[in-house]
Amino acid sequence: MNDWLAGNGQEGRDPTTNQEETVRILAMAGSTRRDSFNRKLLAVGVKAAEAAGAEVEVIDLKELAIPLYDGDLEKEQGLPPGAQRLKDALAEAQGLLIATPENNHSIPAVLKNAIDWASRPPSNALAGKTAALMAASTGGFGGVRVLMQLRIPMHTAGGVGRPRPCDDCAGGGGLRRGGQSPRSGGYQAGGRARQALG
Repeated sequence: MNDWLAGNGQEGRDPTTNQEETVRILAMAGSTRRDSFNRKLLAVGVKAAEAAGAEVEVIDLKELAIPLYDGDLEKEQGLPPGAQRLKDALAEAQGLLIATPENNHSIPAVLKNAIDWASRPPSNALAGKTAALMAASTGGFGGVRVLMQLRIPMHTAGGVGRPRPCDDCAGGGGLRRGGQSPRSGGYQAGGRARQALG
């Protein structure tokens, strides 16, 4: 699992024992729809991470019910409970796994809002975190544009979004029904995802 931490200066080993540590990952979907393709894609990614030895916590942005970022609310009441829960979970994780749809060629509001709250000072919970970014879409671009956009706030918050957009793309075609291979920007789901996304 050391590759997960490559690029943010962490080696994934306990400095006192030099033994490889269990990588803790926080996983989330940028969709609130129950039957979302990206929730299903996230489940595939979680299984793969766990099979590789990671400890994964899945957090549901819909259940957190984080209000839209409001500076007045933050000043008067502090962090909303859902935002605090997200920051606490991020603090315990070394990396993130995010699967998201593409809304109007960009980041879904629920995900961007979560990033905005999580990065608020004094404890920016995204700083130094590596995020594996995935997207599933029925569109021809397969979520490529949202992955490019998502890297911007992640980078601004001090995190690292991986892989680079379309590193693993195998052409266009989007997510197709009827058992054909689903595509995603930066991620080709493969056999397990074909079964899960059906």
